[in-house]
Amino acid sequence: MEDKILEQSTPLYLQIKEIVRHRIETRIYKVGEIIPTELQFQDEFHVSRITIRRAMEELEREGYIERSRGRGSVVLNHNRIQEKKTVNSLTYEMKRRGKVLGSREVKVSIEKADLEVSSGLEILYEDYVLKVERVRVIEEQPFAYAQSYFNLERELPVDKDIYEDSIYETIKKVKGISCEDTWFPKEDVISVEKAKEEIAAKLKIQEGMALLKRCSQIIDKESRVMEYSITYFLPDKYKCSVTY
Repeated sequence: MEDKILEQSTPLYLQIKEIVRHRIETRIYKVGEIIPTELQFQDEFHVSRITIRRAMEELEREGYIERSRGRGSVVLNHNRIQEKKTVNSLTYEMKRRGKVLGSREVKVSIEKADLEVSSGLEILYEDYVLKVERVRVIEEQPFAYAQSYFNLERELPVDKDIYEDSIYETIKKVKGISCEDTWFPKEDVISVEKAKEEIAAKLKIQEGMALLKRCSQIIDKESRVMEYSITYFLPDKYKCSVTY
Protein backbone atom coordinates (compact mmCIF):
# COMPACT_ATOMS: atom_id res chain seq x y z
CA MET A 1 0.00 0.00 0.00
CA GLU A 2 1.39 3.40 -0.95
CA ASP A 3 2.15 5.85 1.83
CA LYS A 4 0.00 8.96 1.64
CA ILE A 5 -0.01 12.29 3.42
CA LEU A 6 -3.54 12.82 4.68
CA GLU A 7 -3.57 14.78 7.94
CA GLN A 8 -4.11 18.43 7.14
CA SER A 9 -3.64 19.47 10.77
CA THR A 10 -0.20 17.84 11.14
CA PRO A 11 2.88 19.55 9.65
CA LEU A 12 4.02 17.87 6.44
CA TYR A 13 7.57 17.29 7.64
CA LEU A 14 6.29 15.33 10.66
CA GLN A 15 4.05 13.18 8.46
CA ILE A 16 6.99 12.41 6.18
CA LYS A 17 9.21 11.68 9.17
CA GLU A 18 6.68 9.14 10.44
CA ILE A 19 6.39 7.47 7.02
CA VAL A 20 10.16 7.09 6.71
CA ARG A 21 10.46 5.97 10.35
CA HIS A 22 7.82 3.28 9.69
CA ARG A 23 9.79 2.10 6.66
CA ILE A 24 12.91 1.80 8.81
CA GLU A 25 11.15 -0.05 11.64
CA THR A 26 9.52 -2.47 9.19
CA ARG A 27 12.89 -2.97 7.45
CA ILE A 28 11.84 -1.59 4.10
CA TYR A 29 14.98 0.49 4.66
CA LYS A 30 17.47 -1.88 6.30
CA VAL A 31 20.28 -1.09 8.74
CA GLY A 32 23.34 0.15 6.90
CA GLU A 33 21.44 1.00 3.73
CA ILE A 34 21.38 4.46 2.19
CA ILE A 35 17.83 5.79 2.02
CA PRO A 36 16.56 7.86 -0.95
CA THR A 37 17.99 11.33 -1.38
CA GLU A 38 16.18 14.50 -0.38
CA LEU A 39 15.46 15.14 -4.07
CA GLN A 40 13.94 11.66 -4.48
CA PHE A 41 11.74 12.17 -1.43
CA GLN A 42 10.80 15.59 -2.73
CA ASP A 43 9.57 14.00 -5.98
CA GLU A 44 7.76 11.22 -4.12
CA PHE A 45 5.85 13.41 -1.67
CA HIS A 46 5.50 16.51 -3.88
CA VAL A 47 6.77 18.88 -1.19
CA SER A 48 9.60 21.39 -0.88
CA ARG A 49 13.24 20.54 -0.23
CA ILE A 50 13.01 22.39 3.09
CA THR A 51 10.14 20.14 4.24
CA ILE A 52 12.16 17.00 3.43
CA ARG A 53 15.23 18.39 5.15
CA ARG A 54 13.29 19.05 8.35
CA ALA A 55 11.95 15.50 8.30
CA MET A 56 15.48 14.13 7.88
CA GLU A 57 16.77 16.33 10.70
CA GLU A 58 14.12 14.90 13.02
CA LEU A 59 15.00 11.32 12.07
CA GLU A 60 18.67 12.04 12.67
CA ARG A 61 17.96 13.67 16.02
CA GLU A 62 15.96 10.63 17.11
CA GLY A 63 18.75 8.27 16.07
CA TYR A 64 17.18 6.56 13.06
CA ILE A 65 19.62 7.80 10.43
CA GLU A 66 23.05 9.36 10.13
CA ARG A 67 23.55 11.98 7.47
CA SER A 68 26.88 12.80 5.88
CA ARG A 69 27.79 15.02 2.96
CA GLY A 70 28.73 13.07 -0.13
CA ARG A 71 27.42 9.76 1.18
CA GLY A 72 23.79 10.41 1.97
CA SER A 73 21.60 9.23 4.87
CA VAL A 74 22.38 5.80 6.32
CA VAL A 75 19.96 3.77 8.45
CA LEU A 76 21.29 3.13 11.95
CA ASN A 77 20.64 0.06 14.09
CA HIS A 78 17.18 1.08 15.30
CA ASN A 79 17.06 -1.81 17.78
CA ARG A 80 19.57 0.20 19.80
CA ILE A 81 17.54 3.40 19.75
CA GLN A 82 16.94 4.49 23.33
CA GLU A 83 13.46 5.33 24.48
CA LYS A 84 12.87 9.00 25.00
CA LYS A 85 13.39 10.04 28.56
CA THR A 86 10.25 11.36 30.10
CA VAL A 87 10.20 14.85 31.53
CA ASN A 88 10.16 15.33 35.28
CA SER A 89 9.66 18.51 37.23
CA LEU A 90 12.38 19.97 39.41
CA THR A 91 10.05 19.27 42.35
CA TYR A 92 10.10 15.55 41.48
CA GLU A 93 13.84 15.59 40.80
CA MET A 94 14.61 17.03 44.24
CA LYS A 95 12.11 14.72 45.94
CA ARG A 96 14.10 11.77 44.64
CA ARG A 97 17.10 13.27 46.39
CA GLY A 98 15.18 13.50 49.65
CA LYS A 99 14.61 17.25 49.46
CA VAL A 100 11.32 19.12 49.76
CA LEU A 101 11.19 21.96 47.27
CA GLY A 102 9.01 25.01 47.80
CA SER A 103 8.41 28.33 46.07
CA ARG A 104 8.52 32.01 46.97
CA GLU A 105 7.90 35.23 45.08
CA VAL A 106 5.74 33.52 42.47
CA LYS A 107 4.91 35.85 39.60
CA VAL A 108 2.88 35.08 36.47
CA SER A 109 2.77 37.51 33.56
CA ILE A 110 2.20 37.79 29.83
CA GLU A 111 5.00 39.50 27.97
CA LYS A 112 6.76 39.70 24.63
CA ALA A 113 9.41 37.06 23.96
CA ASP A 114 12.97 38.31 23.62
CA LEU A 115 15.45 36.68 21.24
CA GLU A 116 16.44 33.91 23.65
CA VAL A 117 12.88 32.96 24.58
CA SER A 118 11.53 33.17 21.02
CA SER A 119 14.37 30.90 19.88
CA GLY A 120 13.79 28.49 22.77
CA LEU A 121 10.04 28.26 22.13
CA GLU A 122 10.55 28.35 18.35
CA ILE A 123 8.13 31.24 17.93
CA LEU A 124 8.39 34.69 16.38
CA TYR A 125 10.38 37.40 18.11
CA GLU A 126 8.12 39.49 20.37
CA ASP A 127 5.23 37.02 20.23
CA TYR A 128 3.40 37.05 23.55
CA VAL A 129 4.19 34.27 26.03
CA LEU A 130 3.16 33.19 29.50
CA LYS A 131 6.01 33.62 31.97
CA VAL A 132 6.09 31.93 35.38
CA GLU A 133 8.81 33.18 37.75
CA ARG A 134 9.62 31.53 41.07
CA VAL A 135 12.32 31.46 43.70
CA ARG A 136 12.70 27.80 44.62
CA VAL A 137 13.61 27.10 48.24
CA ILE A 138 14.72 24.10 50.27
CA GLU A 139 14.15 24.31 54.02
CA GLU A 140 13.22 27.98 53.54
CA GLN A 141 16.60 28.73 51.97
CA PRO A 142 16.88 29.98 48.35
CA PHE A 143 18.01 27.22 46.03
CA ALA A 144 17.27 28.48 42.52
CA TYR A 145 15.51 31.16 40.53
CA ALA A 146 13.36 29.71 37.74
CA GLN A 147 11.67 31.25 34.71
CA SER A 148 9.32 29.04 32.68
CA TYR A 149 7.88 30.21 29.35
CA PHE A 150 4.86 28.84 27.48
CA ASN A 151 3.22 29.71 24.18
CA LEU A 152 -0.15 31.37 24.78
CA GLU A 153 -1.70 28.68 22.58
CA ARG A 154 -1.30 26.32 25.55
CA GLU A 155 -4.02 28.40 27.28
CA LEU A 156 -2.58 28.01 30.76
CA PRO A 157 -4.16 30.00 33.59
CA VAL A 158 -2.69 33.30 34.77
CA ASP A 159 -3.00 32.66 38.49
CA LYS A 160 0.16 32.75 40.56
CA ASP A 161 -1.36 30.80 43.45
CA ILE A 162 -1.57 27.57 41.45
CA TYR A 163 2.08 27.60 40.41
CA GLU A 164 3.63 27.36 43.86
CA ASP A 165 4.31 23.62 43.49
CA SER A 166 5.08 21.59 40.38
CA ILE A 167 4.05 23.33 37.16
CA TYR A 168 3.51 19.93 35.55
CA GLU A 169 1.11 18.89 38.29
CA THR A 170 -0.73 22.17 37.78
CA ILE A 171 -1.01 21.51 34.02
CA LYS A 172 -2.30 18.02 34.76
CA LYS A 173 -5.01 19.41 37.05
CA VAL A 174 -6.22 22.27 34.88
CA LYS A 175 -5.65 20.82 31.40
CA GLY A 176 -5.82 17.07 31.99
CA ILE A 177 -2.42 16.62 30.34
CA SER A 178 0.08 14.24 31.93
CA CYS A 179 3.36 15.93 31.02
CA GLU A 180 5.38 12.98 32.34
CA ASP A 181 3.82 10.77 29.65
CA THR A 182 3.58 13.16 26.72
CA TRP A 183 6.40 15.72 27.06
CA PHE A 184 10.07 14.97 26.56
CA PRO A 185 13.35 16.81 27.15
CA LYS A 186 14.92 17.91 23.88
CA GLU A 187 17.89 19.96 25.01
CA ASP A 188 19.59 21.11 28.20
CA VAL A 189 22.34 23.70 28.03
CA ILE A 190 24.38 24.23 31.20
CA SER A 191 26.60 27.27 31.57
CA VAL A 192 28.11 29.48 34.25
CA GLU A 193 26.91 33.05 34.57
CA LYS A 194 27.54 35.86 37.01
CA ALA A 195 24.51 36.87 39.05
CA LYS A 196 22.98 40.15 37.94
CA GLU A 197 21.56 42.53 40.52
CA GLU A 198 17.94 41.34 40.24
CA ILE A 199 18.80 37.64 40.45
CA ALA A 200 21.30 38.19 43.26
CA ALA A 201 18.60 39.94 45.30
CA LYS A 202 16.15 37.07 44.79
CA LEU A 203 18.72 34.45 45.82
CA LYS A 204 20.10 36.61 48.63
CA ILE A 205 23.67 36.48 47.34
CA GLN A 206 26.25 39.02 46.24
CA GLU A 207 25.99 40.47 42.76
CA GLY A 208 28.57 38.89 40.46
CA MET A 209 28.58 35.53 42.22
CA ALA A 210 28.89 32.57 39.84
CA LEU A 211 25.65 30.64 39.20
CA LEU A 212 24.79 27.55 37.18
CA LYS A 213 22.42 28.50 34.38
CA ARG A 214 20.32 25.68 32.93
CA CYS A 215 18.27 26.32 29.78
CA SER A 216 15.82 23.54 28.96
CA GLN A 217 13.64 22.89 25.94
CA ILE A 218 10.69 20.50 26.34
CA ILE A 219 8.81 19.03 23.37
CA ASP A 220 5.74 16.84 22.84
CA LYS A 221 5.37 13.70 20.70
CA GLU A 222 4.97 15.83 17.58
CA SER A 223 8.25 17.64 18.38
CA ARG A 224 6.42 20.89 19.16
CA VAL A 225 8.13 22.95 21.84
CA MET A 226 5.87 23.02 24.91
CA GLU A 227 8.09 24.82 27.41
CA TYR A 228 11.34 26.75 27.52
CA SER A 229 12.83 27.36 30.93
CA ILE A 230 15.81 29.25 32.34
CA THR A 231 16.90 28.32 35.86
CA TYR A 232 19.73 29.81 37.89
CA PHE A 233 21.08 27.47 40.58
CA LEU A 234 23.33 28.14 43.54
CA PRO A 235 26.32 25.96 42.58
CA ASP A 236 26.95 24.68 46.09
CA LYS A 237 23.39 23.32 46.31
CA TYR A 238 22.89 21.71 42.92
CA LYS A 239 24.88 19.31 40.77
CA CYS A 240 24.22 18.11 37.25
CA SER A 241 25.38 14.80 35.77
CA VAL A 242 25.50 13.66 32.15
CA THR A 243 25.08 9.98 31.29
CA TYR A 244 26.11 8.58 27.92
